[in-house]
Amino acid sequence: MKAMILAAGFGTRLRPLTDRIPKPLIDIGGKPLVLHIIDQLKQAQITEIVINLHYLGGQIQAVLGDGTAFGVHITYSEEPEILGTGGGVKRAQPWLGDAPFLIFNGDILTDLPLTTLIDFHRQQSVISTLAVREPRRNQQPTVRVQGNRVIDLREQLGNTAPHSALMHGMGIMICEPLVFQYLTPTFSDIITTFHLPALRDRQAIGAFIYDGYWNDIGTPEALTAARKHYARYHPHLC
Repeated sequence: MKAMILAAGFGTRLRPLTDRIPKPLIDIGGKPLVLHIIDQLKQAQITEIVINLHYLGGQIQAVLGDGTAFGVHITYSEEPEILGTGGGVKRAQPWLGDAPFLIFNGDILTDLPLTTLIDFHRQQSVISTLAVREPRRNQQPTVRVQGNRVIDLREQLGNTAPHSALMHGMGIMICEPLVFQYLTPTFSDIITTFHLPALRDRQAIGAFIYDGYWNDIGTPEALTAARKHYARYHPHLC
């Protein structure tokens, strides 16, 4: 399986830190966040990686090169104009090919076992699998699940329907190549251009529920928390 790391964003909420470095290069425990993600992919035997670039993308390319130094092979999908998650994945189609692939947001620190996620996806008859978790106190639930299936995806979900639960997306998913029939090469969000239309088409989407460590490093507070967590649980690596 190949993977795509989404690394084109501006990191606006982390300014002024991200005025000079892109968010995937922020230091966590002595190495860039993106290298933690690459290490996690390698643990799942994923060594073919596509990274999309826009904001300060040259810095990411300079640090990672072709990936040889880190035991992987990296291809870059450069976006002269930022394309969002939907357009960005569509632009990378020539490199992702015609097999299932994993998408990993470039600002996530988690201990989610990717091999377990991949095995879960392969056991389901689904067009995509989303990693989800219970929302924290300050998080808006965006995913409604019923058993191990996603039944709704919206920015605002109402009261829980019978026998369903409200969850929060983790920024990690697996997609079947059928995704490319839905996506367009223009700025778009993969949820609104692929997942929601797929649900309307009665396509099945899996929900992999995880309750372990996860941090969306989008604010200074989240970054501080991530660094503290890493120093506590991996002191020998700091």
